[in-house]
Amino acid sequence: MNPTVIVVLIIIVCLLILFLVPNIMLRRAFAQVIGIFLKNNITHERAARTAEELKLNKKSYFISQMTTRDYKPAALNALIENGIVISTDDGKLYLSEQALSNSPLSKRIKLPKRYGA
Repeated sequence: MNPTVIVVLIIIVCLLILFLVPNIMLRRAFAQVIGIFLKNNITHERAARTAEELKLNKKSYFISQMTTRDYKPAALNALIENGIVISTDDGKLYLSEQALSNSPLSKRIKLPKRYGA
């Protein structure tokens, strides 16, 4: 096989990995974040908790440089922007199961089974 073809194929594979792996990891993080809310039964305003209490906040710069990337804070921000996770006036968060069931996200990712149901 021609060396040029091999180099082109390697570049294509690397580009696919570069774009697909973060997408897969973010999908996995969506399921993990939703699972955290369901496991702790944080589905209404009275049960709302802060991101720090749920351990979904961003890590410090130093710690983030020493560990693998955590996609859960990015997934949480996306869920908040889409109205699936709702923030109260005092900064606490809870999952809107109705918004989740109406979202196309519920069909695109593998959601965890409802805990305690």
